[in-house]
Amino acid sequence: GKGEDERRAAAGLAAALDKALAAEGVLVTLIVDEILLVQGLVLAILAIFQAYLALGLGVGLLGIGVVTARAVRDRTHVIGLLRAVGVSKRQIGSSLAGEVAWTGGLGLTVGVVIGLMFHVRLHAALWEEQGAALALPWGSAVTVMFGGVLLVGLSVAWPIRAAMRIAPAEALRSLE
Repeated sequence: GKGEDERRAAAGLAAALDKALAAEGVLVTLIVDEILLVQGLVLAILAIFQAYLALGLGVGLLGIGVVTARAVRDRTHVIGLLRAVGVSKRQIGSSLAGEVAWTGGLGLTVGVVIGLMFHVRLHAALWEEQGAALALPWGSAVTVMFGGVLLVGLSVAWPIRAAMRIAPAEALRSLE
């Protein structure tokens, strides 16, 4: 970009030209001001998209937690039977964690891939013709992946812990 002195000189020249040519109906503006205005609008729209995506991620995380809690409640009898035939608490927890890891991991991976594809298409539509280099937001993608995994783990910790505490006697009680 231009240095501060160049920007001040351009602004001074634009002001002088605007004053000198105003009587003739000429309006002088700096193209950089127009570009910054449009760029600000585009970045604001992208920030709104990002907020909606974060909201969707939050709802998805809550959904995984609720579905896991429901699965544990619906499978109380089966989990009790498994415990009665010798399946350990750790194996029950690992099984449920594997289900959640598959679902959550697949959702996060698909979301990040679609987000990166959207970024590539947006670049091609808006900035490629101007010669702007494609810069993929790898830092954000990695943050979403690892943050998502951490938040999925937190959202399902309670239901998985509850499943691990189901005693074999629960299988008999749930038959009533």
